[in-house]
Formats: sequence, C-alpha cells, structure tokens
Amino acid sequence: MIDLGVLPGKDQSIALDVNDLDQVVGYSSSGGTLLRAFLWQNGVLYDLNDLVITDLGGATIGAAIAINNDGWIVVGTTAGRMLLKPVGSAPGDVDNDCTVGIQDFLMVLTEWGKTNSPADTNDDGLVGILDFLQVLKDWS
Repeated sequence: MIDLGVLPGKDQSIALDVNDLDQVVGYSSSGGTLLRAFLWQNGVLYDLNDLVITDLGGATIGAAIAINNDGWIVVGTTAGRMLLKPVGSAPGDVDNDCTVGIQDFLMVLTEWGKTNSPADTNDDGLVGILDFLQVLKDWS
C-alpha cells in the first residue's frame, strides 16, 4: 500500500485505476463532496484540472475513472464523461514516464554507443553526446 496523499483543500483520496506504468487515477474530496480528479505518478499527486490544456467549456473534472498504458484517461466532468489524451512527451523522456530525470540519464549512459535504442533521443542511429545533451535540456 502507498499513501497517495490528497489534493490541496481535500481530506481524502480514492484511487480508481492503475496502469502497468504505476500511474494511478482517482479523485480527492472534502467530506465526500467537491470532487477533484487526480493523476499520481512517480510519487507526485497532480490535479488533472491543472494539467488539461484544452478548453473544456467550463466543465470541471471531478473524477478520473480509468487509465490505459498509453496514458489515456477516462474522466467524469460536470458536462459528462470525456477521454483525455496526453500530449507528446519531451524527447529526453527516454523511459516514457512523462518526466525527464535521473532514470532517463541512466538509460542514456547504459545505452551509450548502441544503435537502435530507445535512448537515441535524436534518431541519428547512435546513443551519444547529443542524446545526453537532450536529456539535460529536457530535465524537469
């Protein structure tokens, strides 16, 4: 069991689904009301309302119901159900976990000099200094 935490101003969180990448979706609430959907990944709890870049027509995302291994999330909103699709990740996100950090750096080092590798961030056919620099540039 992992304590996912709660969103600011909420007193409980309920997880509804988890994918093979250990991304968890659900909702946080205060006393069972005023729901806010969340995505939990890599130890961080995000309010999905803060991550959406598309205009939802004033709708609020209350609950994240399901997530697949591609990061698509079914949500319940004040306007009905919607499907959220993630935007492309940064080229330096070698391990495809939606963040660029130490794991990506380590993958580039492990794959250094190899061809046909997911660590080849610039698709030049070889993992090397340019891939390392891309990870550094995209580091979050």
